[in-house]
Amino acid sequence: MELEEKFDRWMNDAEKTEDFQVEKLILHFTEEVVSAMKVRNMSQADLARMLEKSPAYVSKMLAGETNFTLRSLVRIARALDLRLQLGLVERRVHAPKNHLSNRQKRIL
Repeated sequence: MELEEKFDRWMNDAEKTEDFQVEKLILHFTEEVVSAMKVRNMSQADLARMLEKSPAYVSKMLAGETNFTLRSLVRIARALDLRLQLGLVERRVHAPKNHLSNRQKRIL
C-alpha cells in the first residue's frame, strides 16, 4: 500500500471521530469570529471588553484552545452583533427526497 493511500485511510478514519468533528467546528467558528472582527475593525482587546473577559482569554479562544459552551457562543455572537445559528444536517451526501429542508431542521 502506498504512503498516500495509507494517509488517505488514516484521514478518513480520523474524520469520523468525535474529537476531529469538534476541533473542525471550533476552527470554523473561530475563523468566522476573526472574519467578523475584521469587518467591524474590532481588535481582540475590543472583543475582550465586550465579553467582559481578559485579552488573554480572547487570544486563547481565537487559537482554538477553548471548549465553548452554547452560552459562550451566543455571547460572542452578540458581542459581534450577530446571531448564532445551529443546525443538524443529514450525514449522507445526498438526502432522499421529501426530507425536511436544512432550513426546517434549524434549531436556532
